[in-house]
Amino acid sequence: KKTKQANKVARKKLKKAANHLKSGDKEGFYQELSKGLWGYISDKLLIPVAELTSDKVRQELIENGAEEENTNRLLEILETCEFARYAPAGNESEREDIFKSAVEVISKLENNLKNIRKAR
Repeated sequence: KKTKQANKVARKKLKKAANHLKSGDKEGFYQELSKGLWGYISDKLLIPVAELTSDKVRQELIENGAEEENTNRLLEILETCEFARYAPAGNESEREDIFKSAVEVISKLENNLKNIRKAR
């Protein structure tokens, strides 16, 4: 059930991130975006958030049928979020691009991971 709800839960977090983006709250935006992505991965792959690392995520996603390009993009976005929370980050249009990329990568991963589960 948790894996089926992963996309829905992630979209709620991304909606919160979008609200922070609109209000100009950079820190809140990156924090919610990061939470949403890590939470999605945790729920989708059934790995506790505390055990998630970039290397483990890469390995698990690829083993579960995610395309390498989508996996790399997801990890880039997470890295950007972590960096931006502790250092001055780009302008609003860059944040909008990151947000759009995050939505797109979740959709692509959702399709990748659904297709592999159907094949099993």
